[in-house]
Amino acid sequence: MKVICQILLLLILLCPLFSIACISKEYPVTQNYQETQYKTEITTESYTENQTVIHVESGEYPLTSYFNWSTANFYYYGYEIPEAQSYDNISLRLSIWPQLQYEPVILQVFDMSETGQIPSPEPLSDADQLTDVPTWYLIKGNASATWLKSANTMINQAKFLGATNCLWSQAANPQVLVLKAGKPSSIALIITEAQNKWNCRVNLDALWSRNTVEYLPVTKQRQVSKQVPFQVEVQRTVYQVRQVPFWEIIISH
Repeated sequence: MKVICQILLLLILLCPLFSIACISKEYPVTQNYQETQYKTEITTESYTENQTVIHVESGEYPLTSYFNWSTANFYYYGYEIPEAQSYDNISLRLSIWPQLQYEPVILQVFDMSETGQIPSPEPLSDADQLTDVPTWYLIKGNASATWLKSANTMINQAKFLGATNCLWSQAANPQVLVLKAGKPSSIALIITEAQNKWNCRVNLDALWSRNTVEYLPVTKQRQVSKQVPFQVEVQRTVYQVRQVPFWEIIISH
């Protein structure tokens, strides 16, 4: 019993020496773990967008002159288009019938929306006679100087739409002339240099169009790329520290 106690005492005394004799050493260790990675995938998806559809409505109707007058070889025909602003575009179709006999006349069309129709000529008086006709006057004839100046000023301020002097034809059917007019509410048809108004017969029609916009939902498809996560197993080396006797290190080297 005494011997056992002595051995235990000896071991207790030697333990601190063994502890001091051990040193720390790193050892590589391989570990497996899961890592999240990403890959690109192309997928098809549906989507809805509004598509613009334009519906074009069109029609025509004849125009009747309500404001007519003449002076010398000058004939004036006034037309009204009361619903002009409800249309998007208006064209004028002139059906020009063949002359009964040839004479060089000029047919002109004006938009009188801004100026209004030219009133009929005022009676000529001795105190208001025009002695010298200006070269820019389109409207001439036996009328007062005040009226002639006012009428020519109005026609010069009006929008000119078109003209023709090709009225002589031996064809049985009328010639057709189409003029783009925009949206006029008031039209003037002027015939100059005609000796007889029946030698220049014209029918006038308004050709109108109106656009209606509609937005319709349309389903379409498109390809999109997405980042999709997935797990992979990878390895890594880590170092663990252990306490080993110093002589083990000496021996390993």
